[in-house]
Amino acid sequence: GMCYAVVAMSTDYDCWHHSETPVTWEMIAETMKNNVAHVKEIFFGSLKKIDFEDCFCRTAIDAALV
Repeated sequence: GMCYAVVAMSTDYDCWHHSETPVTWEMIAETMKNNVAHVKEIFFGSLKKIDFEDCFCRTAIDAALV
């Protein structure tokens, strides 16, 4: 198996929150650029905490119904 996780970066709220003003592509790109440091911190911080030798992902396929 393979360990994986998802990290989502919210860039704006106008897609669902009606009181928010529309954003431009430039605004979204700037927000993503500013979020890169946070994502790197989460990613590398998480890697330090994973016990790869005792991870369930290594044997998850053993119980798969194929």
